[in-house]
Amino acid sequence: MKFLSLLLACLVAVDSAAAQGPPKPPLTASALQSDIIGSKLHTHAQRLQHISLLSSGKRSHGTLAYNASVVYVKALLDLTGFYDTQLQPVVSKDISFTGLALSDSSPTTYTDIAPIFSSPAGLVTATLLVADNAGCASVSAQASSIALGSTESDIYLQADFPGSSTGKLLVVRRGSCTFSQKVSLAAAAGAVGVVIANNDPDPSHFFAGIVDPTLSLVPTVFVHKTGGDALITKIGITPGLTGTINVQFTGTDKVGYNLIATTRTGNRDHIVQLGAHLDSTTAGPVSLTLSLSL
Repeated sequence: MKFLSLLLACLVAVDSAAAQGPPKPPLTASALQSDIIGSKLHTHAQRLQHISLLSSGKRSHGTLAYNASVVYVKALLDLTGFYDTQLQPVVSKDISFTGLALSDSSPTTYTDIAPIFSSPAGLVTATLLVADNAGCASVSAQASSIALGSTESDIYLQADFPGSSTGKLLVVRRGSCTFSQKVSLAAAAGAVGVVIANNDPDPSHFFAGIVDPTLSLVPTVFVHKTGGDALITKIGITPGLTGTINVQFTGTDKVGYNLIATTRTGNRDHIVQLGAHLDSTTAGPVSLTLSLSL
């Protein structure tokens, strides 16, 4: 904290003079536009770049450079006298996958796979089964006010997961509902693991996914469309085909901060919230949030 305080003093010293003098007049759209100057933006970008050197040129969430960036922006907002600012701590996991694999008993190993963050760890070998309707029919039913767990909802759930899903490794197409919904419903149907098969051949649309860690989940991996298509075809012509997925990882806690700034003027009962990423990479976005009271 002493280091960040010293850094704060150094970073904002050149801006202190701008905060002196009489209060500025109310902001108008035209005044805001005229005050957005490329050279000023470049100056702040340079300062953030210098801050990133605290963490080897990166300002990802939880790093010293990211938290120093938060302190820097908070200081600039405080200097205006226009905002009440506060820091909100955010704890997340820094995940490193030490094992990620998908294979079937034909035998075939699928190499074009990606992790699903918040998936439980585990080694699962079981009979493969393909879910219908991308595993989403019961989600559509809930959207139509059909309660999960009702007889009608169970009919939709059985439509998604044909036969006995208990103890099976389910292959579910991407699309129509979220990864979290697919995996939690598959788990509710008795699956011991899930393979999500991408529905888009574009490599740029294939990346690590995420599921809601508060739900009941099972080990899950994500496979590219080419491999997913091949696996689904193989399941259709090979009765009793088994598959194996392996998900292993280590995780450590990292702490970053959301910066929340609320205007001192206006009606606190009518707030418009604007947000933006302050981190510089996709390692773990944490937002800079400005709440404007109107």
